[in-house]
Amino acid sequence: MAVTTGKNSSTQTDFILTDPDVDEVGVDNVFGGSAVIHGIFLENTHGSTAAHFKAYDTAAAVPGTTAPDIMIAIPGDKEQAWFIINGISFTNFSYACVQEDGTSGTTAPAAAVKLHAVVR
Repeated sequence: MAVTTGKNSSTQTDFILTDPDVDEVGVDNVFGGSAVIHGIFLENTHGSTAAHFKAYDTAAAVPGTTAPDIMIAIPGDKEQAWFIINGISFTNFSYACVQEDGTSGTTAPAAAVKLHAVVR
């Protein structure tokens, strides 16, 4: 899994986070500190099974055990876009994606789920 982040320009503080294969293995403390999420775009376009993106405000999330602070369901063969005008603040931004909703669940999505997020 290759997670990339990068500034839009040398004068802006906005970052684009891209992860082409979000799965049941949590990605912990992506920014090494606080972040404000202003947009999330998820693609579940390669499988017919629903997936659930889970965001955690903790430095070390344990998918299936740690309760998510945000959960977004992505139906199979669909995309979801969330734009958050004032942003959602995280002390430590961690995330994962599984087939099950709620806190429980450790089953990997049936196909690659792509994440793009706008972060400040």
